Amino acid sequence: METLMKRDMLQEVLIEHGYSGWYVIAPNMLNAANLLVINPKERKIGEISIPDEWLDDPTLRSTIGESLAMTIENCMCALPNRA
Repeated sequence: METLMKRDMLQEVLIEHGYSGWYVIAPNMLNAANLLVINPKERKIGEISIPDEWLDDPTLRSTIGESLAMTIENCMCALPNRA
């Protein structure tokens, strides 16, 4: 699946699951399969990889939401401070 479509779909799932302050951004430079989720207000960032097969199957949308929720709940990284 095209990265832009994947990002848009994951953003929709984030909003559906109540994570309106979180955003899906470009893939991780080290691993293009992984996308980053960020919350600028909370200054948190996480990384997730969702198989394209999951995105192609509408019945797995809640599973994707659960995976995103786990990523957000276990997010330990903080965005760097602005200078």
